[in-house]
Amino acid sequence: MKKEGRKNTKCIAYVVAFIVFQTIIILVFAPTLLKIKSPKLSQEHKLRLLQVSKQHHPITYGGVTVGEVVVPKGRARARSTNRFTVAVELSYDQLSSNSTLGNDINFGLLPLVSQAKLPGKIHLMKVMKKKKTAEMYCTIKVNLMNRVVQDLKCK
Repeated sequence: MKKEGRKNTKCIAYVVAFIVFQTIIILVFAPTLLKIKSPKLSQEHKLRLLQVSKQHHPITYGGVTVGEVVVPKGRARARSTNRFTVAVELSYDQLSSNSTLGNDINFGLLPLVSQAKLPGKIHLMKVMKKKKTAEMYCTIKVNLMNRVVQDLKCK
């Protein structure tokens, strides 16, 4: 009877030691293997966030807001791309005192700047949830004669 009790105790001790060892390994390697990177926004509107709330992003000329882009609430699957088309109406009411506006209108190109920050949640394996933010800074040149975007550079 004593030998069976010792065998059971040894077996339980080995199982507990194995569980403790596995827990230590998981705790050491989980932060490096499950590291979540911030998603990237690009000119092609690649978005690697799973859940994004509705956002408003200003378009500025010389530091003055002349328009606003509304990015709709959305959800993207892992390694997928969400594309959306936005229409922007520009208002020049506040720019009447700007001295460079006349030169830009005569030249036919209007330089605009837009900065977007999209906060959202990334779900990793339905266990971990991390809040991450994707950022993008764009310079836009609008051709006033044709009313089209002539140059769009984003970082």
